[in-house]
Amino acid sequence: MILFLIGVGFFLFGGIGLLIAEFKESIIWGLFGLLTQVTHIMFALIHFDKCKKNLAYMLLGFVLSFLGWLFAQPL
Repeated sequence: MILFLIGVGFFLFGGIGLLIAEFKESIIWGLFGLLTQVTHIMFALIHFDKCKKNLAYMLLGFVLSFLGWLFAQPL
């Protein structure tokens, strides 16, 4: 359970960092980033050099959350 929560924390940290990067680029990117996840993916593909650290945090968070969920399942 702890591993799952740590993973969620990393994922949220990366997502908020990505949202901050979107708002730094343009208010339109930021507002659309708040509304849709597709905009996050588009921004990450277009501006990969600006957000690769945040994407790494999100990926690490996803993996840790998945592993935490997997280990918490009863056998």
